[in-house]
Amino acid sequence: MARARWRSVRREGGGLAIRPERPWDGWGASLITSTIMPQVRISNVRELAHGETRKYTFERTGELREGFLLRYGDTFVAYLNECRHWRVDLDAGEGRFFSAKLNRIYCRTHGACYVPLTGECDFGPCAGERLEQFDVHLEGEDAIVNIPELGHARK
Repeated sequence: MARARWRSVRREGGGLAIRPERPWDGWGASLITSTIMPQVRISNVRELAHGETRKYTFERTGELREGFLLRYGDTFVAYLNECRHWRVDLDAGEGRFFSAKLNRIYCRTHGACYVPLTGECDFGPCAGERLEQFDVHLEGEDAIVNIPELGHARK
């Protein structure tokens, strides 16, 4: 498992914080490494409204990948940002994953629809398949997303 490089940075208002040199995605997410499983901390997620998302990046098998966290009611779910039909970003780079009109996670490339809580495609060319889902738990105002090794993800 690749180790992240860390650096100390000054916080606004004083004090020090430890941040990874990479990946840092600018969306308020940071990589946490452990000997068990890499994790991503996404800050201030309780402020998200129903259907809102936050993107985050992580490294897997030497490749920088992107995921997203969705607030659905009082539940938070995290997925890999990749359609099951083709290996394309679900949001087409726009940062919008959820359609309130459809009540589904929506692939903007070709219209596949996924059930928000399970990631199962119930409409489109990949019907019956599931998005790669990551375990997520809350710590205060933040969400911690566990990133399993390739082949060990929950589906």
